[in-house]
Amino acid sequence: FEELVYNRVYEAEVFHNLGNAYYRLGYLGPAIANYERALRLNPGLEATQSNLRMAIGQTKRAVPAPAPSGIENTLYFWHESWAPGTSRLWALGFWSLAWIALMVRVAKPIRYLRRVAVVAFLLAALFGGSWWFKEHPVNLAVANGDKIPVHYGPKATDTVHFELFEGDRVAIDDTRDEWVRVTMADGTRGWTRSEYLLRVWPPNATGVDERLPDDSR
Repeated sequence: FEELVYNRVYEAEVFHNLGNAYYRLGYLGPAIANYERALRLNPGLEATQSNLRMAIGQTKRAVPAPAPSGIENTLYFWHESWAPGTSRLWALGFWSLAWIALMVRVAKPIRYLRRVAVVAFLLAALFGGSWWFKEHPVNLAVANGDKIPVHYGPKATDTVHFELFEGDRVAIDDTRDEWVRVTMADGTRGWTRSEYLLRVWPPNATGVDERLPDDSR
């Protein structure tokens, strides 16, 4: 499964199975990261949702993931289970309908066609916003180890603010060389080295292969 991901075979089923493999080996960080990747591609996978909840329940603190922006939570609460392609199809469909209605209205003044076009443009904008949020999700990452120090600043000499434990999910909102600024679900923020984290997207190396027992490679 890792070889498939290395060769850019980005399929929800591949990430789901990779998550299962790491979960069985006891690596909660990589398991959670791969379940999140699968759900990014197909949010409706119930088996992946269930496995993700189970894996998170076995982490030390079982903290929630950082939430999307307030606008997305308020206006687009309904698209949580939608894949990016679904929002795109609806947006393009209503955009096409709006222009078709306008062209027909010019050729033949049928009653209400202008209103149909206006409503279609508004719906295209609504679903276009859903599409944009789906293509620009929270930059989620997963802690790949225990007692990962998170500092007040992007230097090893800066005071440690808090620690991350394996499987904790954070949002990355800034990068400086090998350092990243992370934010927890409760808003707690600090800097840690990027090597301690597994970015959900784009997929990166797990960093655990060298720790696997010989019979598991």
